[in-house]
Amino acid sequence: MRQDQILRLPLLQEDFLAQANGQSTRIYRCDKCNKVYKYYNGLYTHKRFECGKQKSFHCVPCNKAFWHKQALQKHQRCSNCDDVDSYIKFMEEGKYQCLKCYKLYKHKFTLTRHLVYECMREPPFACHLCSYTCTRKHRLEEHLRSRIHSSPMVLTDLTVRKIRK
Repeated sequence: MRQDQILRLPLLQEDFLAQANGQSTRIYRCDKCNKVYKYYNGLYTHKRFECGKQKSFHCVPCNKAFWHKQALQKHQRCSNCDDVDSYIKFMEEGKYQCLKCYKLYKHKFTLTRHLVYECMREPPFACHLCSYTCTRKHRLEEHLRSRIHSSPMVLTDLTVRKIRK
């Protein structure tokens, strides 16, 4: 997170000092789901990105869901998924798998598109405000309109550029 983004968080001064010293004594509770956080930043992040939203990243072998892509990737690296039977069933139903990166696809044309434009390639689109990169222009446009860059100034400057090498 960049310094200017950190300063924009609505954090009380005493909370900031307590958090910096690791001495927070307050408890922050979500008014929708009653989840409790030690620091205001945790509650703030929860309200913006998690509370009331569906987990959109799923592990195919065990069908576990995650809010963040990084959490799914960590799960895939660190765990031995117990429900391998569902993964085998998925493979036997005629699904398509990339032999380079082992990603699975429901349709052959999706696998073909992945092989041509995505697999083992650097994403060609990058956000000019943060480190986000993606393989499709519309995803970058969605990112710029998203919760992260939703200020009116950013939305009026919706210029999507392809990375030049």
